[in-house]
Amino acid sequence: MPQLAFKRPVPLIVAGLAGLLIGMLAYPLLLNQVRTRVIDEQFAHLSDATAAATRMTATVHQALSALASELDLPASPPGCPKELQDRLQAFQLRTPSAEAAFRIEDNRLTCASLPSLGDNTLLPAHHSQRSDGTRLWYRLQLQQAPQGGPYTLLERQQLGMMLDPDEQFSRFFGGDVRVAVYENSPPFPTSLTVGQIPAPWLQRLPPGSREQRLQDRQSGDLLVRRLSTSGQTVILASRSAASLQAQIANGSHYLWSQALLIGLAGAILTLLVYPRQSSSRRVLERALHSGQMFLLYQPVVDLQSGQCIGAEALMRWRQQDGSTLGPDVFIPLAEQLQLSDRISDCACQIIARELPALLQRVPDFHISVNVSAQELNTFAIVQRLVELRQRLRLQPSQLIAELTESSLAEAERALPVIRQLRANGISVAIDDFGTGYCSLSYLATYPFDILKIDKSFVSASGTDSIIGPIAEHIVTLSKSLAVSALAEGIETAEQAENFRRQGVALAQGYYFGAPMPMAQLLERVQGPAQS
Repeated sequence: MPQLAFKRPVPLIVAGLAGLLIGMLAYPLLLNQVRTRVIDEQFAHLSDATAAATRMTATVHQALSALASELDLPASPPGCPKELQDRLQAFQLRTPSAEAAFRIEDNRLTCASLPSLGDNTLLPAHHSQRSDGTRLWYRLQLQQAPQGGPYTLLERQQLGMMLDPDEQFSRFFGGDVRVAVYENSPPFPTSLTVGQIPAPWLQRLPPGSREQRLQDRQSGDLLVRRLSTSGQTVILASRSAASLQAQIANGSHYLWSQALLIGLAGAILTLLVYPRQSSSRRVLERALHSGQMFLLYQPVVDLQSGQCIGAEALMRWRQQDGSTLGPDVFIPLAEQLQLSDRISDCACQIIARELPALLQRVPDFHISVNVSAQELNTFAIVQRLVELRQRLRLQPSQLIAELTESSLAEAERALPVIRQLRANGISVAIDDFGTGYCSLSYLATYPFDILKIDKSFVSASGTDSIIGPIAEHIVTLSKSLAVSALAEGIETAEQAENFRRQGVALAQGYYFGAPMPMAQLLERVQGPAQS
């Protein structure tokens, strides 16, 4: 088939244009991926670093407060006795962040862990004071100190500790990062700063928030604010927009070559698919017209009573050689050829024809149908399922539309379609829950009635597997959301009993019965729950 394509000019032109278009579209997408990755990495780095810095500042304040209470310098003799100097030196040695320790009397350094610093140096009158009584001098220059400064000096009950903020924060943040530690209340006085911090950046965190991430609209700089353990101070860290752009540029050197390869792959794929498109459509349409499509029904069991109370309708395609194709093969093809509605309509017609005999025996029997991503983009599926429900005279919740997480991610108009389904008495189930990319976000966005636990989590439940506890967490989640849980892929009596004890209402799997024709299902509902 591809050889015929090269003999025709139209496929070559279509493939060339498709490759060019795909390559041009791929470049901004690739660039955006690089930008997003760099920003996410930098936010993560700043978040980890502010957490470490928060722990460091908390340790510093705790150590200073503990020794100040122990020494009680205001009640001790003035000056610098040898015992006090020894205590200050020991404090400096066991506090890695401390450059030096002091006794401060009348704003003078009267005693120090380093003898060269305890020379009655007068401290500047300007300083800030925390709500717990700790006084702070920052950007302090001390010529006698090893590095000269600038330093930050903390004092509590005459006990002082000198820090080198540039050295301390560089351990956590690296270069090109501006840092500030400030009070979490106006006027937001700062106690430690590295680099120039614009005043508008010093803000209170939103109520209930321990961390805030944002990008400054004017400068493009990344900001991370983290509240201290005590809730009194905030650590702010910023990465400049220039640094971000440099990293993005460094990561995008080969994007054009990647876009070219993607475009070339798109052109080759077009050459392979284009000649086959029309023939594939004819084959699938012929299957729909000739009755090659049929349904199998997998029982759904009430775990408490053991009764078969419903079934999931599963489409199959019978080939001319007698073999059968599953939906994982032909549904993607149907979506590609825009024939999903025809597949869905065929399934509804078969259900309308086969289900009445079963409903005569079990009037409250539930039936589930799978809805593809393509169908969620229009309201046609709503009309189709409403007509099926009316034709079979089903009560509300007897007809269930099953949606996968991937279909929710691909459908642009899923939310209004789901709302219309539920408004018309059709229940909604999320199938294979936990296997998609944004499971928890779906729970907050889409209304639903049943949460189907993926069989991979069901089989791992109760084992030593790393994903073993996930099924139990999903069960707990369903209870908190007041929706039903259904365990898929039950294969043993132990698995069934495990989920029954957890309070799971529904289950399906080969332990209860493989997908079967309607005639076998009719016999099944009269027999025991176990296959």
